[in-house]
Amino acid sequence: MTLRPLMFTSGLVGVALIGWLSLVPGAMRPHALSSGYAEHFIAYALVSLCLCAGAGTRVRSVWAIILLSVMSAVLEIAQIGIPGRSAEALGALASTAGAIAGGAASIPAERLLGLLQK
Repeated sequence: MTLRPLMFTSGLVGVALIGWLSLVPGAMRPHALSSGYAEHFIAYALVSLCLCAGAGTRVRSVWAIILLSVMSAVLEIAQIGIPGRSAEALGALASTAGAIAGGAASIPAERLLGLLQK
């Protein structure tokens, strides 16, 4: 059995969680770290890692990174109308940096997963 579908599905679940956590009012949102930018970076890096490792091709991986970056900007803008939330360009930049880092980390991760399956 290949781990690719599991990785990709985990990434999709992560996308849904990021969307939900980005759109709830500020008082309802849990915080894992003291820095919101670190939370952005780590969340998007993990989701990107899963999506890219499960994507199957480099082209799909690049599209996953691009779409995550666009999603981060859209979600930041959507936060303007949510109580206790604000749109921050640095939040979108931290998210995009995380998506790129996760995509880069997926290359050795794919090799490791390939070795584990043999």
